[in-house]
Formats: sequence, C-alpha cells, structure tokens
Amino acid sequence: MAAAIPKVFPNTRHRLCLWHLIQNAITRFGVLKSDDTFKAAFTKCLSGCINEAQFEVCWDSMMTKYKLKNDSWFKRLYSLKHKWSTALSKDFFSARILPPQRSENTNHAVGSKQTRRQV
Repeated sequence: MAAAIPKVFPNTRHRLCLWHLIQNAITRFGVLKSDDTFKAAFTKCLSGCINEAQFEVCWDSMMTKYKLKNDSWFKRLYSLKHKWSTALSKDFFSARILPPQRSENTNHAVGSKQTRRQV
C-alpha cells in the first residue's frame, strides 16, 4: 500500500494510524503494556509535541527511561517518524483530524448512505 499511494495519489501524504501504533507498542512489550506512564510518554511522542525539537527530547527521554534504545521495533518506528508524528506534520492542513477519526467519519458517512438506500 505504501508503495502504491504515491503512484495512485501523487499529491497526497501516506500517514500511519496512531491508534494502531499505540496498540502495537503496548502489545509487544510485556510489562510496559500495563505501565500507564509508558503509555502516556508514548502517546505524547505520537501526538503531544508541538515541534520537532520537543518531539526529539520526548522520544529520547522515553527511549532512555524504558531502555528501548536497542529495540528494533522502536528503531524502525523512529525511522518512519515523518509518517506518524504530529509534530512533524504541521506543514499540511488536516483540520487537526487524526487518521482514525477520518476513517470513522468516512465509514459513518458511507454507512449512513447505504442505510438510506436500503430503506
């Protein structure tokens, strides 16, 4: 899908779903999945930083505190930060709607139309 998007929709930006990233992170890491401070730190990195500098400090702090600097999943996630970090996506308009909200709104709109057609 990631390879097809720029070909089919050349003027769009492919983003990763924050909800799925959170779910993947907390299901992968045993003890951390029940650690509310980890969840809060991770969520702040995903969508709570106002600029790139704050994001970098937040990310580094989380990696250090939870000893994740050598974790391959987090290394890969960091390499894709431009696809998910809200602090790094301030250069395009999104009405502050996050990807899951877009999907839910679209599904609701489509579902409503389908329901009306069946009636």
